[in-house]
Amino acid sequence: MFKLLSKKFNYLFVRELESLSIIKNLKVNVATKVLGDDVILLLPTLAQLKFEQRNYNYSSNPITAINLKSFPDYNYNLIKISLENYLKQLLDNQNSQPEYFCFGREPGPGDRNLLEILDRCYQNSLVIRDPYEEGWRSF
Repeated sequence: MFKLLSKKFNYLFVRELESLSIIKNLKVNVATKVLGDDVILLLPTLAQLKFEQRNYNYSSNPITAINLKSFPDYNYNLIKISLENYLKQLLDNQNSQPEYFCFGREPGPGDRNLLEILDRCYQNSLVIRDPYEEGWRSF
C-alpha cells in the first residue's frame, strides 16, 4: 500500500535512518531525505507567527540559534573544541547573541543534556530557550 501511495509524491521526508532504510528496502523510487523532526506539524503555528511578526520589536543584535540533537550515533565530544571555538567567536563578537534552542525531552533525545559537553563558561553564556519551560508561543 505504501509503495502505491508513495508514487504520487516527488519527495519523502523521514525522521531517522531506520525509516530511510525501510524505504530503500521497499525500492521506492522517490527522492527521500532524513530531516530529523516533524517540523511540518508546526506549519499552522508558523503561519500565525509570520502574521504576527510585523508587530514584533526586533533587537539590534541578530540571534545565532544553536541546536544539538542527541542521537546515539553522534559524538559531540569529537567536535567539542570546534564548537567551543565557534561559541567563543560569537561571544567575542558583540554583534550576535548565541541562543541554545532545545526541542527534545525524555523519552526522546535529551537535547538540553548535550550542553554538558561544553565548558561551564560557555554554558553560562548561552541563553537557553526551552519550549517546555517557557511555552511554545514565546519559544
